[in-house]
This record gives sequence, structure tokens and C-alpha cells, in this order.
Amino acid sequence: MRRVKPIFLHLGFWLLIILWACDSKEAKKTNFTLDGTVQGAAGDSIFVEIVAAYQSLTDTFLIASARIDENGYFSMKGTIRGLGRYQLRLGTKNPQILPITPVPGDKIKIMAYKESFLKNPGLQGAAWAKTANQYFRMITELDPQKGQESLMAFIANEIRTNPTNPFHIVLTEHLTPPSEMDKLSTWDSQNLNLLALVAGSYKTTYGSTPATKGLVYKDSLSQQIYKGFQQKVARNEGIENGTLSAPDFILMSITGEKFRLSEHRGKTILLYFWGLEFPNGASDNQTLSELQKKQNNQVEIVTISCDKNVSEWKKALVDYSFTGNWQLSDANGSTNPGAVNGRSMLMQQYAIGSLPHSVLINANGKIIAEGLSGEALKNRMLSVIN
Repeated sequence: MRRVKPIFLHLGFWLLIILWACDSKEAKKTNFTLDGTVQGAAGDSIFVEIVAAYQSLTDTFLIASARIDENGYFSMKGTIRGLGRYQLRLGTKNPQILPITPVPGDKIKIMAYKESFLKNPGLQGAAWAKTANQYFRMITELDPQKGQESLMAFIANEIRTNPTNPFHIVLTEHLTPPSEMDKLSTWDSQNLNLLALVAGSYKTTYGSTPATKGLVYKDSLSQQIYKGFQQKVARNEGIENGTLSAPDFILMSITGEKFRLSEHRGKTILLYFWGLEFPNGASDNQTLSELQKKQNNQVEIVTISCDKNVSEWKKALVDYSFTGNWQLSDANGSTNPGAVNGRSMLMQQYAIGSLPHSVLINANGKIIAEGLSGEALKNRMLSVIN
């Protein structure tokens, strides 16, 4: 099924930074240095880069680079516009890459060995270096069973101790909520407080920088994701308890009749939202046809097309022999005030995230099941009909 969801403002965190960092008019002066030794890496090159990401596209831009001499020594200098997430890359073939967060004025030093570069780069000379070293060590030694807990405790302590630490750009990547509902159920919502603490501290300390905007966006998006999860949990509980009322609505049918949901109270109603514009949009047509033949006068099947093209909808009803006691269209809903990214008010009220989508409503107007399809839809409806 194709997802129908709000499209958040994916101005990837790094894209904001790259547009700022690469403005040649203002970024003219060398404002950071990085030197040191990487034993065992003679002849290799070392780079400071920034990665711009937008949705699935990424690109890397060079900030500074150096060649490591026969003694393992290197020295480079470069220009950055301000605080941001950069990467330190050692080598070109099978490179070793670490995230770093330099700020103007940093004089960073490295004392490392090539074979343990990712675990212990020996960063010095920056306010964030100690935190970064501890983080890299923990990440490489992370125990699959207990390591995650100790890592999160470390992150929480670092943020609470010094919320303006530049390296929190990296640490906060571990605080964003997962997209999977089952993982969200065990996700620690206290992470939202930590995200908000860093975002607020960055706004006060660094002002309106890309790094600050990125964290504020990350904080806002995380809050939205978790709020959506809580609403989903509450919705599921309402369905299980039989307390979730089906929102009333009025739509016109294929025959020009007005359908108002509340006027059909006393019957079991199956709302089936579908659309030709979506993969598997009419996938349950055969099931619906079978159910309509077996239904009694206490059950009504109502199909609702979410396609924007009314003529295509009408043609599809004939081509697919699409069935239902009522055949309705929500075509105008996607352009009405209140629509969000093509999702009509009706789709939002019924929390529809993908099509097709079924909603089963009992005689009292309460939603008792949703999201059923195929055999699951058929079996549930047969139990109601019989």
C-alpha cells in the first residue's frame, strides 16, 4: 500500500548547514585548524567534509584536507561559517569516518593510530573533544544487550551537564523517536525533554544558525511523531473499549443522493475508503461483492472513493463492477479548506494513513475495527452478518 501521510519539511539538517557553510561571499577567512599524528597512516589523506542530505539524495563537500607524511603527521586549516555537523574522513579506500562538530576558532589536534582511529581518535583542543572521545569509545565497545542503556544514560548526563556542547548535534541523533509503532511503545519519551533542552540552549547560545534551526526542527518533528503515537494508542484503546465514536459526515453518492452517516444509526456500517490513484486501491472488490450478497438488512457497505478525478471514479465503478450499498466520492475533500497534503478533513478525522482503508462501525455509531483487508476483513464481516 502506498502511504498517504503529511509530508514534513524535509530540509535535511545537513542541507541547511551546507547552504550556510558554502556561502563564498561571507566565508572567506580561515577560522579553524586541525593537525596531529595518525601512526600507521603514512601516505594517506585526511579530510574534513560536510555532507548535504535531502530526502534520499546526499552529496559531500570538501572543507579542508591534508596528506599524512612518513612520520604520521599532518596539518590543515579551513573555513566554516559556524557550528555544524561535519565529518572527519581518514583515507580514500575503505575510509574511516567520524562525525565532528568544530566551531570557528577551534584548534583541533589528533593523536591516534590508524587501526584504532574510530575508537580513539585522541581529539584535543576543542570544548567538545572530551565528549566526542567518550562517545566514540562507547559506540565501538557497545554491548548488544546492555550497551544501549549505558549509552543513553551517558547522552542524558552530557546534555543535562552542558546543554550547549556543540557535540550534542551528534548525540541528539540517538534521541529522535523511531517511525515503527511497535518500537515507539518502548521508546523513552523523556528523550523529548532532552531534545527540547538542547534546542532551547542552542537558540540562546548560538542564535539563528543552521545547527540551531536543525535542532529546533528535529525537536518539533519528534514532538509531532510522539503525539501521533499517543493519539494512535488512545484510538486503539477506544476501539477496543467500544468508546470511539465515528465522525459524522455528508457525501453525495454516484446517483446524486445525499448520504449522512448519522442517519444510518442502528445498522452496522462498513466504510471502505479506496482510490484508483493508489496501488491495491480496489483490491478488496471481490471480497466486498461476496459480502454484499450475504449481508442482511442490518448491515450496509459504503465505499468512498478518494480519487480527485470524479469521471475516472465513475468509470472504475463500471470497469471493476465495484460494489457497495452506497458508492460515495470524497473527490472535493482534498482541495477544501482544512485539507493537508491531499488528505481531506474526512481522511484526517478517520486517521487514514494508507489506502485502501476499512472502518467498521456498530449500530451505536462506535468504531469497532479498522484497517482490515482480505481474509481478515471477510471473516470479521461474516461474523457480523451471521
